[in-house]
Amino acid sequence: YGYVTSCPSNLGTGMRASVHVKIPKLTADGTDKRAKEVCKPLGLSVRGTGGEHTPIGADGTVDISPSARLFIKE
Repeated sequence: YGYVTSCPSNLGTGMRASVHVKIPKLTADGTDKRAKEVCKPLGLSVRGTGGEHTPIGADGTVDISPSARLFIKE
């Protein structure tokens, strides 16, 4: 058989779908600050390409995923 593992931040659905997107105009200053300002009202999180607390890609690539994970119906 096997085990299904998940990070505690993904409780609820037990998963987190994300995409890596290159957004050079929103990351032109070398940070994800502007991207977060745009994504937060849409219910999205912006992370570095290596996950939480990692820098954005040198080419402006970020990881975008839904912010809400708990109590979400599938």
